[in-house]
Amino acid sequence: MNMHPVLHTAFLSCSTQLEGVDTTTAQLHPEGKPNVPSMQQSVEQVLCSIRSSCELLERRLKRGRLPRAIKRTKLEWMLQVMILGFGFVPSNMPLTEYYETRKGATTAYAGRDLARLLEMEIARLDTLLDRCRAEFGMERVEHHPLLGPMRVDQWRRCQVLQLRLLTKSIVSMRNNLVEPVTQSTRQTASVA
Repeated sequence: MNMHPVLHTAFLSCSTQLEGVDTTTAQLHPEGKPNVPSMQQSVEQVLCSIRSSCELLERRLKRGRLPRAIKRTKLEWMLQVMILGFGFVPSNMPLTEYYETRKGATTAYAGRDLARLLEMEIARLDTLLDRCRAEFGMERVEHHPLLGPMRVDQWRRCQVLQLRLLTKSIVSMRNNLVEPVTQSTRQTASVA
């Protein structure tokens, strides 16, 4: 798929970490804590964010004009400078709105399938960003739910940061996974 080079690099880094993750591992919660999202839930969170961005950009393209009086608040300006300018995201601040992932409502995926889903959605977003750039130039095209009105290059930068955070999260999860205790592991432990 043809993708913006910076976005493609961030995606490749993330998909590399998802490779080799089987369906069971993708469902495990780090350190066995059910309140901490699994790999699949983390990827689904990013997918929901990308889809939400796509819907906003599609509506903007359908309208065919820029929004009137699209101004940033001081807080949005500071967040854009801190996050998009310096790449610093506070550890307790997500770059996305929280999207509830219902337990048991989604299909269990392996890492390569999650990477494929991510690739399709990122390519869709990238195409929409290219279309917005062609139609609106360097103007602020839409209002991001957390960062306020942003230009196309800022949307891309935000997505790259989101992918980097996801990659970092996946690496951390892979290092901190505790396999669920099954009957066979109990028997093995009792024999030793």
